[in-house]
Amino acid sequence: MTAASYPAALAWILAREGGFVNNPNDAGGATNEGITQATLAAYRGCEVTAGDVAGVTDDEVAAIYRANYWDAIHGDDLPTGVDLSVMDCAVMSGPKRAIQWLQYAVCAAPDGAIGPHTMAAIAHANPETVVVSIASLRAAFYRQIVQFRQENAEFLQGWLARATLTKTKSLTMIGTVNV
Repeated sequence: MTAASYPAALAWILAREGGFVNNPNDAGGATNEGITQATLAAYRGCEVTAGDVAGVTDDEVAAIYRANYWDAIHGDDLPTGVDLSVMDCAVMSGPKRAIQWLQYAVCAAPDGAIGPHTMAAIAHANPETVVVSIASLRAAFYRQIVQFRQENAEFLQGWLARATLTKTKSLTMIGTVNV
């Protein structure tokens, strides 16, 4: 539950995001290290091109992840392991949805905002149970996406594998799994 977890979470996520891609079947469009064209434009406060996305700097990437995902999910306040699980969800599915999944996992009202009631519920929850629950919610969501947008079928196995890998890494961080 410290800011020291952020560099490890960022490194974990970046190792899975990869470099520049611009797959026509990906609704996110041009993406580099997980940063979409829309995300980069919002961060810079101006329109950007696919070329701008391809050339995004490591410093910008780290700053975007910190502001848009880690800070948005209150990563510094989450238990170790839970922080990675929620941040990876935020990167893949948006911070609001990631927070809602966390809230479902800790039996808090799923309003997508972390406040005192959610923090109290987190404090009383078993981190291992929270991580496992979030992974299950992610898998169900990814399958639902493919049901409604068949163009995403090519991504499903990768999404499911990432949810499983993140769950395992998060449980390792908690200390309940030895890898």
